[in-house]
Amino acid sequence: MTIKQFGRFYDFAERPDACPICHTSLVPSFVEKRIISAHKHHGLVVEAVYQCPSNTCSRLFIATYCTPAEPPLGHKPELRIKRLQPQTFKKPEVPHEISRISPRYLELLSQSAHAEALGLSEVAGMGYRKALEFLVKDYATYKWPDKSDDIKSQSLTRVINNYLDTPKIKQCAERAAWLGNDESHYVRKHDSHDLKDLKNLLELTKSWVLHEIQTDNYLKGLNKA
Repeated sequence: MTIKQFGRFYDFAERPDACPICHTSLVPSFVEKRIISAHKHHGLVVEAVYQCPSNTCSRLFIATYCTPAEPPLGHKPELRIKRLQPQTFKKPEVPHEISRISPRYLELLSQSAHAEALGLSEVAGMGYRKALEFLVKDYATYKWPDKSDDIKSQSLTRVINNYLDTPKIKQCAERAAWLGNDESHYVRKHDSHDLKDLKNLLELTKSWVLHEIQTDNYLKGLNKA
């Protein structure tokens, strides 16, 4: 799908992969598109109307696409999704093993997702960063209960470096912290990554933590007969 402006064609680089209303993960049907604003040096803003293909929903929603300022010659201009509207809030599901060791993580994750659904992406980013800190520190306390006071008083970075001894958890948490700091600080250090990447790394960190907890439970509870 393309749109022509300033004598060149702009490609729609992506389509929504889920309905923002019913949250069904399906490819929606395209209905119509319109240019909302266009400036040769500031890029395009385009709205596209889609329809959810789910028989239980079938609602229309709008995807707002943006492109940066006119790309350099030789680079194909692309439109990428900035937001979907309307959004309905869907409370995240967290396995009981995670909510048991870190109930505040679940609460922070839910509030952050709610803020994001309301279009408050700046607030949501900081919330996801805080959710990461509670998950990491609560997991570290689970692993090292005698070091609880030290874990609570240290920075997130120090806890990741000093108490996460599983490489995948450590690597994912470290990168999630980098992006989380970008959401909280004046200057961004990782401009090529955004809130979606932070959420993905937070989810990966949670998944590796869950894997470790479940493994510990089986190793402790199932012995050779």
